[in-house]
Amino acid sequence: MASIREIAKYANVSPGTVSRVLNEDPSLSVNPKTRERVRRVAQELNYNKQSRVSRQIQIVTHASKEKEMVDPYYRELRLAIEKEITQLNLTLKKTIRTDELKRLTELSQVEKAGGVIVIGPFQDEVIQKLQQYNTNIVLINQMKQPAYIDAISSDLYQAMTHLLTNLCQHGLSDVCYVGGQTKVRNIGKHHHQMIDDDRQNAYVDWCDKQHIRPHYYKTEWRRESAQDVVKKMMKRADMPDVIIAGNDMLAVGIVQELQKNQYHVPGDVKVISFNDSEVAQYAVPMLTSVHIPIEEFGRQAVRLIQDRLKGQRQVAIHMTLETTIQYRDSFPNFE
Repeated sequence: MASIREIAKYANVSPGTVSRVLNEDPSLSVNPKTRERVRRVAQELNYNKQSRVSRQIQIVTHASKEKEMVDPYYRELRLAIEKEITQLNLTLKKTIRTDELKRLTELSQVEKAGGVIVIGPFQDEVIQKLQQYNTNIVLINQMKQPAYIDAISSDLYQAMTHLLTNLCQHGLSDVCYVGGQTKVRNIGKHHHQMIDDDRQNAYVDWCDKQHIRPHYYKTEWRRESAQDVVKKMMKRADMPDVIIAGNDMLAVGIVQELQKNQYHVPGDVKVISFNDSEVAQYAVPMLTSVHIPIEEFGRQAVRLIQDRLKGQRQVAIHMTLETTIQYRDSFPNFE
């Protein structure tokens, strides 16, 4: 394909004039014959004007501002994405919070973004609508990941199974799980879908294989809900050796209620959580937690978008990021 400089040479004008003619600059004052000559030469040399690629990245999240306050995992994930956008000298568009939208067509806001990072999970029709408006998409924690869209997740089922196997190997089989369901979201009046969480499924399956009765408390993903769970445990004299909480805020509520009722953590009851957000390190005692690599989620999501912006890749990539156990005071390392 011909360059601006080649066209300028054959049309006997400056490269700047060629650029302004081909970009239809209304402020350019030039002889109509010169303008026509530039266009004719460009056509003869098979010049194709390349559209400017937007460097703006837009985040679409299901987490409301309230949700980010209740569960810091979502706030930390969004901030990790924003941090990487800044480091790569890209531009951040205003975050779209889907709880503020009334209809699917409002997702058209993403159309002018260079790329879109979606913090899910969302129902299929939401992802399909986003794909209609913008093909440069990365999905984070999407339940069903279309093969043709970049996606990043952690295998929470495997992480829970690994954790439970370790506990069993060290003689700890009286294990309780406290967690909620996963809400797969839609937009506006469309109904959300509630499904069993992967951590819960792994726990129930593990108990079945071990021929152990599941000791599971289904609750909301809130600290106060976890406190209510502990009250139920005490009424039933049903306190296990180990309580696994589906996220850090549930674990904080469990520990607070245990301590309020004179239970020592980890002496009387050991507590393990998931996500390893900042709150896990500042709780008293500090929480042992299954670490979800939030910073790496942000780094990889933005770099996948950057690949697309540079035209370096056409094939979709699906990443499963490793989880690890960060041992702290609520469950000291037994190895």
